[in-house]
Amino acid sequence: MPIEYDDKLGEGDFGRVYKVTPRDHSVYPLPHYAVKTQDMDMIASRLDASMMKRNIKRELAAGFRVVDSPNVVKCHDHFINTDQSGTEMVIVMDLLPGKNFSKVLFEDFPDRCAHQPIPHMLSIMEQVFSLSHTHTHTLSL
Repeated sequence: MPIEYDDKLGEGDFGRVYKVTPRDHSVYPLPHYAVKTQDMDMIASRLDASMMKRNIKRELAAGFRVVDSPNVVKCHDHFINTDQSGTEMVIVMDLLPGKNFSKVLFEDFPDRCAHQPIPHMLSIMEQVFSLSHTHTHTLSL
């Protein structure tokens, strides 16, 4: 594998996100990246094949086609990794500093954003609009 896993940054229903270090800087020139892994066996057990294919295409299209927004993480590569533990899709993305969006919403703003300063709310809205921008650039499936 062209990357070395450092720290787990987060986890969801179908996969995990890690901070990684590339082994070959001619392939991945930055010192660190984020990698999203999606457990293909888990996804296959919950979704039918056509829905799984649509979800994967949508995921990849969002990251690879939207490169002009400063608020959307840029994807650099993707590949399938198969080993004794199963099969996973790996997406290599820019590693961004700071907390993930869920932590900002649910830890920093435990009252669901009630009574928060306007700059904080504007930052959240910027992220929401970035998500909308991403969705407008995904593949039609």
